[in-house]
This record gives sequence, structure tokens and C-alpha cells, in this order.
Amino acid sequence: MWRNLCGYSGNLSARDCKLILHTIAKEKIDVVFFDVSLHGRLVLEIKQLYPDVNVVVNYHNCEAKYFGDMFKTKGIAYYPIYHSAEKNELLSKEYADFHIFITEEDRKQLGVENNYCVIPVTLEDSYKELTREKPADPYLLFVGAAQYANIEGAKYIIENLAPNSERKFLIVGKGMKLVFPGVYKNVEVRDFVPSLLNVYRDASAFICPLFFGSGAKVKVAEALMYGKKIIGTPLTFFGYELTGCSYSVCNSEREFLDEINQVDMDKRFYKENRQVFLEKYDACNNGEYYSTINKHFYGKVE
Repeated sequence: MWRNLCGYSGNLSARDCKLILHTIAKEKIDVVFFDVSLHGRLVLEIKQLYPDVNVVVNYHNCEAKYFGDMFKTKGIAYYPIYHSAEKNELLSKEYADFHIFITEEDRKQLGVENNYCVIPVTLEDSYKELTREKPADPYLLFVGAAQYANIEGAKYIIENLAPNSERKFLIVGKGMKLVFPGVYKNVEVRDFVPSLLNVYRDASAFICPLFFGSGAKVKVAEALMYGKKIIGTPLTFFGYELTGCSYSVCNSEREFLDEINQVDMDKRFYKENRQVFLEKYDACNNGEYYSTINKHFYGKVE
């Protein structure tokens, strides 16, 4: 809280900034890559002290929107966090030399029109590690650690969807069992699991009702990797091009229930979804995607 009140966001401190600035000078750094847009105050300090150093900022989402939603729903205690995040993100936008987004929606919301690229979420392909054991009874899967947007999504499943469906639901995520300790008729909640391989393997579909936040959801790329049909809100699919995939966009409880009840629970794999993962969201594509940055600064691809 104190750091946010002092204008630092994302757990950054004055001491951190001092050490980083010292390292830039000592090591004669040419390019500084920020993997978050919450450190705009440091971006500004770098450009003021070392104007020839190129600064790249990677926007995983619109942080101001994320913390703004949290402030609106959780109350005044979150205002300093929201205010600091908003200010720092604006500084990142203004002073960075190059911007990386994972969705066009985030870029448009932040109003960046020049010196940017859009690089989608990518994952190392772990599908080959799947076993061939007999699958468990079918269920609809939700995966996500106990963070704000995921908690709201899990709550929606437990309170709105499960009571009105005969399908079985499985919610998996670190800390979720603490948030939802109860016993539910057709919902199982599991905490952290060492491997999601079998959890995904046995799912008939991946359900993802998200209503807050921005950016692209890594869990969608994960579901595509395992060839799962995906059912979600419009926000769920931000940053993804899913032409030819098996997926459903739902805008209401009724639409969710209709899609859920139509799922073929005996079908555990959709070849077309995995194919889209391989073509667009496999980490093997990163070399091509990130060459855009080299080309911007040096006029060539290395």
C-alpha cells in the first residue's frame, strides 16, 4: 500500500529503481525489456537519464482496467492500487520506444497507434506427454488460480450454472478450495495439482465464464493445445483467432446452459482446435513473432 501511495506499482520500490538504473549504466545496457506495464515510473526515469537506451514494454493486459474493476467491486481500499496502476501504465505508454500487446482490444483501449506489434499468447506444447489410460467419467472443466476474475468465474459456475444442469463440473486452481470449501451436488473443487495433463485429458469441454479483466487468457491456449471444445464469454476469447474451431460465445446464463447441455460428453478431443494451436499459439512460432522487435530497432531480423 505504501509503495502504491508513493507512486510505485507492481511491487516496485525506490530501491529497486536505483539498483536497476545503476546496472544499466554499469553494464552499458542497450535495450530494457519490461514484461509488465506497471513500471512506468521507472520507464520514465530510464528515458530521462539514458535517452539512447531503447525501452520495450510488454502489455499482458490493460492493468488500469483490471485494477479499476477490482476497485469498483471491492471498495475504496483498492483505490491507491488502481490509481498507481493507471498512472504507471500511462507513463509506460508515453515513454516506451516500442509496445507489445497480446490482443488488438488492449492496444485500441490504450490508444497506441505507432511503434507496436501484437504477439499472441504461446505455450510450449506438452500434449505429447498425455497418457493413454482409461479416462474418468466426463466433466466440464474450469482452470484458474484463486485470483479475482477466476474467483468470479468459478462462483458463476457454482451459483448459476451447476444448479441448473445435470452435467458434472470440475474447478481446478491453486487456492480455490479455500475460497469454495463447501460440498456441491455436481461441482468438484480441487486445489493446486502437480500436473494438468490428465485433468485436461478427461474433460469433455473447457468452460470459461469470465467477466472482468483484459488481455488474452492463457487457459484458452492451454485448452486448444489439448483439443478441447471451449465455452466462454466474449472476454474469454480476446486475442484469439479461432476460425474453424469448436467453440461457443455466450452472453447470458441461458446461452451457457443451452451450450452446456448440447456438449457431447463422450467426445474428449477436437482435432481442429489442436490444429489451430499448432499453427498460431505453439511457442515454436515465437522466433517469427518476436523478430518484429529486432526489425523495428535494427532494420533486420536476427
